Amino acid sequence: MLNYAYAVLIAQTQIRLIVEGYDPTIGIMHEKKALRGINPGFALDHMEPMRPVVDRGVLQLIDTVTFTGADFAIQTDGVCRLNPELARRVAQLAMERCEDLPYPKRGWRYQRKRTWRAVDSGT
Repeated sequence: MLNYAYAVLIAQTQIRLIVEGYDPTIGIMHEKKALRGINPGFALDHMEPMRPVVDRGVLQLIDTVTFTGADFAIQTDGVCRLNPELARRVAQLAMERCEDLPYPKRGWRYQRKRTWRAVDSGT
């Protein structure tokens, strides 16, 4: 469930970064020059602070719901998949948890101290 929630989070982050005019493939902490243009490095950098929020939501879901075998499907290669209803629930949870979190705005620059954070450059 956590992997599925992260996939929703990275997709949502990439969309928001593109809308704001950023290239989600040019990373700071997740920079892989060999994968530039393919790997969403900046989107991965930007979603790092949101991971605990998604983690908390998934853990609360696990704590409050009693799951059955019908909630999952095991494929012949051993991969476990969520059923569509549970997948929608996890996706909605991830989107709701992160919709109010800040995203970078044009004119922001990134400074490195102990951790990366966006700093308004006043433009």
